[in-house]
Amino acid sequence: MSDLKSRGFANVGGLEDNRNIKALQNTGNKVTMGSGDPRQAEGKVGDITVRQIPSVGLRCYIKTHSGWYDMNSLQGANQLQWKNMVLTGSWVAYSATAQVPQYCIDANGFVHFRGVMKDGANAQEPFVTLPPGFRPQGNVAVPAYYPGSLVSTGIYITTAGVCDFVSVASSAGTGKIYLDGISFHTRQDIVGFGGGSSSSGGGTARGTIT
Repeated sequence: MSDLKSRGFANVGGLEDNRNIKALQNTGNKVTMGSGDPRQAEGKVGDITVRQIPSVGLRCYIKTHSGWYDMNSLQGANQLQWKNMVLTGSWVAYSATAQVPQYCIDANGFVHFRGVMKDGANAQEPFVTLPPGFRPQGNVAVPAYYPGSLVSTGIYITTAGVCDFVSVASSAGTGKIYLDGISFHTRQDIVGFGGGSSSSGGGTARGTIT
């Protein structure tokens, strides 16, 4: 027990703490070196091994209750996890060589878009519905790059996660749409990005809301 205290474990002595101590004493704490993938029969829970893997190089593994886990596959908590958009309507990914349309959310609650798409029936045709957790608390309009647009351009995102374009000139086509740089906060309320006329109705576009 004194050894555990010296290793930084405090408040030892209670019933629950004694159980935790026993669990700790039944785990491994060895660091080894070797070559090839570790065998499942090797080591105890908590052991770490560094292995030289042919044609790969050094890999680090930790023994868990379910076996050896490749620590090289661990990702930081703040690393963005990009998800492919399930495009709706006539929208499709631009090409096999271009970045596919994707979205992610960062540790601060900002949702980000990236990728290139094309062939929407018109600019106002929704191109994706974001799942819960990726939606704003109020309908928002954010700036976007729409090649050929002659007026303020943006994307409208509803509280239901439906995304489409607004304030796009009638002369603009849907042959190539860039999503890179589009971001909004999930706690964001209604905002606007400028004026202009809607290509679908001739009236004021939703993008003019303030």
